[in-house]
Amino acid sequence: MPFTDGSYPGFGLSPGAFPLVHSGGDTNNVKLNHDAYDVYVNADYVGKKVLLVQGEHIGDVDSFLHSRGFSGFTSRLDGDHYEIEVDPDLQQAVRDNLHMYLDIR
Repeated sequence: MPFTDGSYPGFGLSPGAFPLVHSGGDTNNVKLNHDAYDVYVNADYVGKKVLLVQGEHIGDVDSFLHSRGFSGFTSRLDGDHYEIEVDPDLQQAVRDNLHMYLDIR
């Protein structure tokens, strides 16, 4: 049977018609692009934090630093810049740990 006579039982498509279907669902809950933030420690660039999966947040950087024993720092998000302020005596140690964290992510 030729496909063009409309009687082809194969895929249930009418000849020449490819219907476009929009699910109408809420796409706000779906991660379509990777969010990325430039991370700074005391105004010095350290690296880029890319949020690869839907459950990741930029605040995970703080959680990582806490898990490494750092406290007493402040952080804030300014557009796509994540700025961490830390005591200058700890700056290099925080930078080293963040380099490791950002490189493996």
